[in-house]
Amino acid sequence: MINAGYATGEEASLSIVHSDNVTFQMVDSSVYLGKFAPGNITTIKARIAVKDHAGAGQYPALLEGQYRDVERIFRNTPAVPLGITVSRGAVFEVVTKDLTINPGGTEKISVSYRNTGNSPANNSEARIIGNQVIVPLTDTASLGLAGPGEIKSAEYPISAKSAIVGKRYVIDTDVKYRDG
Repeated sequence: MINAGYATGEEASLSIVHSDNVTFQMVDSSVYLGKFAPGNITTIKARIAVKDHAGAGQYPALLEGQYRDVERIFRNTPAVPLGITVSRGAVFEVVTKDLTINPGGTEKISVSYRNTGNSPANNSEARIIGNQVIVPLTDTASLGLAGPGEIKSAEYPISAKSAIVGKRYVIDTDVKYRDG
């Protein structure tokens, strides 16, 4: 934001106002600038909580400002339309579908994960969830940075001591990560 006017605004503040409370909620949407002289430039960062059901896309919002002029009267700046972009983020899909292990012992399995989202996942960590028959001896593995479209693999030692030959068992997996 730039003060393109001719006068200095005192006690200036800027706020981002969105059009609905359904898609997302503004957590920290305003900034106090104090004295804002002609030609001054500032960057506004807002914290936004996106609702789980919000789809990726561009959402309308307005940038509004307020300042005290030389006559000590509070004035409002003209509202400036802007868009808030919500991306899909990182989404993981399991590439490995069916695994075969021999009952009665311990084997190492490899599970591959693809980030099908549009953002990287930092410090991603995969976890495998066994059951009473298929027991992971180590249940977590670091995947690291996983960019969009990238496939990462994790190896888990699995105990299948009480498994029955020919029977299908289900194990689950998930991935935790930090937004990139």
